[in-house]
Amino acid sequence: MTGYCNAVRKLEKKFEGLELHHIPQIKNQAADDLAKLGSTHKPIPSNVFLEHLHTPSVQEDPFTEEPQQPKSPTDPIEIEVPAIVDLIMEVLVITPDWTVPYMAYLLRKELPEDEDEARQIVRRSKAFTVIGEQLYRNSVTGVAQRCISREEGRMILHEIHSGTCGHHA
Repeated sequence: MTGYCNAVRKLEKKFEGLELHHIPQIKNQAADDLAKLGSTHKPIPSNVFLEHLHTPSVQEDPFTEEPQQPKSPTDPIEIEVPAIVDLIMEVLVITPDWTVPYMAYLLRKELPEDEDEARQIVRRSKAFTVIGEQLYRNSVTGVAQRCISREEGRMILHEIHSGTCGHHA
């Protein structure tokens, strides 16, 4: 979207008047309906025209500006830096390991401040045991199952499914 907006900003110098209005997706019901129509594969209404775009219509780099030619040989060249329309924000969220509240309760009897979460940890902790500094779940068969983090679980699943017998559909 930023590429399209920057392309319009470059062209606005060539017109006497131009208004550009950004309409949030929430307020653009027509575009939302078209997106839903495309994802559901329903027949297209007779008053809607369809064109498949396989490549973006704007191919320019939004941070490059066309060089301006000076009006006279003595005039300096002015280069306008394009404004970034949409700011891209990246947020890093660190979630604690799911075993931390259970370990805190089983080892030090510490509970979270949220009453519902505390009640849930007390009830579920009856199925867990701490051996060494590792949390284990007591299975119905009596076998202690080592509890792992989500990242470690993803790595194990990736390793299982990427081997020579990984995909045997």
